[in-house]
Amino acid sequence: MYKEEGYQLMGAAFEVYNEIGYGMAEEIYQQSLEIEMSLRNIPFLTKQELEVFYKGRSNSRRKRLGVHSSWSKEDFLRNMEKTRANYESI
Repeated sequence: MYKEEGYQLMGAAFEVYNEIGYGMAEEIYQQSLEIEMSLRNIPFLTKQELEVFYKGRSNSRRKRLGVHSSWSKEDFLRNMEKTRANYESI
């Protein structure tokens, strides 16, 4: 359904991994991914709250990185295409 968006997100994640390697704390990867997504003009929301349930009971609230939801699909896809073109020109 969102094949191109997935391609862009995976590309950003692989770039972070290639740049800093393994063994870092989750927060380091999250901050690095935020930087990489910004460099690629991939819209996102930083540390959005996500309530987790276990067997119908609220377990905890977690903060997670999320793709920016206020953009229209057309704006999002247009930015993804620009990012892909920039990435492929490297």
